Amino acid sequence: MRWVVTGEWSRNRLLQVIVLLYAIYVGMLWLTNALLYFNKMSLAPSSVVAYYLGSPEQFTSPRSYQGLLEISHFHLFAFGMLLPAIT
Repeated sequence: MRWVVTGEWSRNRLLQVIVLLYAIYVGMLWLTNALLYFNKMSLAPSSVVAYYLGSPEQFTSPRSYQGLLEISHFHLFAFGMLLPAIT
């Protein structure tokens, strides 16, 4: 964010385009994340528990430890790339 403080922001058109496209990318990431979440669960804790532990009424199986570990592995990698770009 040094370029915002030093004033390079207003002189560099390419930098403005890159930051705008990155902001759109992050916005789309949040939108798709919310859509995926609310497609499977609600904000109620019971729906989250039912999703991860499975529900015999809805014929859903519980999530396995290996499946959760694989998802966590990718998300930790993605956060490692996303967070330094924001700060």
